[in-house]
Amino acid sequence: MISCKRLLSVLSAAAFVAVVGPVSGAAAQTGQIVWSDCPADSYPTLKCGTFQVPYDSSKPNGKQFTLALQKLPASGTKVGTLFANPGGPGVPGRTIWALPASSASLRQSFDLVGFDPRGIGETRPAFDCDLASSGPDNTPRVDWVRLVSALTPAIARANRACQRKSADFIAHVGTNNVVRDLDAMRAAVGDPKL
Repeated sequence: MISCKRLLSVLSAAAFVAVVGPVSGAAAQTGQIVWSDCPADSYPTLKCGTFQVPYDSSKPNGKQFTLALQKLPASGTKVGTLFANPGGPGVPGRTIWALPASSASLRQSFDLVGFDPRGIGETRPAFDCDLASSGPDNTPRVDWVRLVSALTPAIARANRACQRKSADFIAHVGTNNVVRDLDAMRAAVGDPKL
């Protein structure tokens, strides 16, 4: 069950995105999203898709990320596309379309699209790193200062190993890239603005 607070947060963000124009300076690509039927799902019209974006926006023909997307088409007359950004960072969002789908008016008027940002979930390439061991559950009897001091070296080692393993693309993952990717997806579906 979706919490009311979470739904309101998503709908507020969606309303903001719906009225804000394209990001200044974003070089929207003219690529196409490749849609196909998703594996069996409770929504028979659900589509799965991929969309290619360059690692480096200044090198559009260079190495590419393949973003993974899902789309629930509008149930009525489509007036636009609502892209749901999972935020995070580091959070997959292909299925986040389900949050605004609980609103009948959004569901009727908008294609609802969720996506896994660069390096996350089903997008390729994706981070594949070992996590550092964690401490105990959050209880009042934990000496947090000592625990943090004890865990910090292991966390630092895990972070360095992840950076080495992901060196090919890690410099091209971040908020600015996600903004450019959203604008490129907007252009690909033919919407004049986000």
